[in-house]
Amino acid sequence: MKNYILILIAAASITVISCGDEHQYFPEKQMADGSSTKIKFIHAASDTVGLNLFLDGQKLTGNAPSTVSTGAVNMGTVKFDASFPVTDYVSVSGSEGKFSAIVPETYTAADTFPETILSELDASIDPSKKYTVVLVGVTSTYETILFEDDLSTTPLDDKAYIRFAGFIDNLADQLTLQGTPPATPEDPVPVPVKLAEHINFKDMSAFIALPRVGKYTSVQIVNETTAAVIYTLPGASSLNTFINNKVYTYYAKGRIGGTGAAAPGIGRAINR
Repeated sequence: MKNYILILIAAASITVISCGDEHQYFPEKQMADGSSTKIKFIHAASDTVGLNLFLDGQKLTGNAPSTVSTGAVNMGTVKFDASFPVTDYVSVSGSEGKFSAIVPETYTAADTFPETILSELDASIDPSKKYTVVLVGVTSTYETILFEDDLSTTPLDDKAYIRFAGFIDNLADQLTLQGTPPATPEDPVPVPVKLAEHINFKDMSAFIALPRVGKYTSVQIVNETTAAVIYTLPGASSLNTFINNKVYTYYAKGRIGGTGAAAPGIGRAINR
């Protein structure tokens, strides 16, 4: 009986592991030997379609490729204002550091359209570290930028950690992210606090501990030059709530004067 139980446990373990890298069941476990770089991707280019991030020709994002009847390949894509993976990072081993943001090959019943490389970046990356790669800009000015993610500054101490980045490509002024913490018996009428400030386009702050967890109100992006509020998160938005031991990247997205999906707003990626 004991042998039978052991066989069942081994089979279950194989089933979980074989589900593929897309699921990243044990992302931190894969870092144990320091040989696997961790990558997160944010699509912040407001005027383009879904795309993929490649590293040294290896596809990091989207769904697994699937062959269709035309013989073309459906790559699966990351849309504007989305990140991949949703939480944590994807693992890459033995990288040379060449990132490519690519609109994949598309097709109809009669025609196939070749893939398009929007931006490339040759970067020096450390196999023991975590990074966020971001595509910013608009047509003819797309740019891939790289940030190192030092999560050693975000311990599991029941706090929530946040950093803020500026990805509005047609705004030269510095930005502040502010919000009002949830009320407590000791602080029944909390005042707004600056969560991050002095953020330029393509800048990102360090991670900071929030004063408390829970639901914040009046989470806003403010133009530091004009004092104008560029965007306020709706009260019902899930982006207003911060959970203990989670780590977040918030960013200003869209374009000044943009409409629809390209209007100025706040995006979020979850680092842990």
